[in-house]
Amino acid sequence: MASLPPRTPTPRTAAVAAGFAFSATALILVGLFQVVQGLSAIIDEDFFVPARGYAFDMDVTVWGWIHVVLGAVVLGAGIALVRGR
Repeated sequence: MASLPPRTPTPRTAAVAAGFAFSATALILVGLFQVVQGLSAIIDEDFFVPARGYAFDMDVTVWGWIHVVLGAVVLGAGIALVRGR
């Protein structure tokens, strides 16, 4: 079977690849920041002070766990995007 010659990337495919790289990097960074922010809310509950009349009447620890879970999901999506899934 004859092998095909390598395809040269077009400007459009290069732009799409750059977009995927930027998106993956942004997702990974945002996911990491959310996990760190959630862990800091879980470890030290006094680090974040809720304002008076806050719309959501939840404990800071609950928000910490929400940030950890959502951050892990976003981080996983970024890693999956890097791996081409």
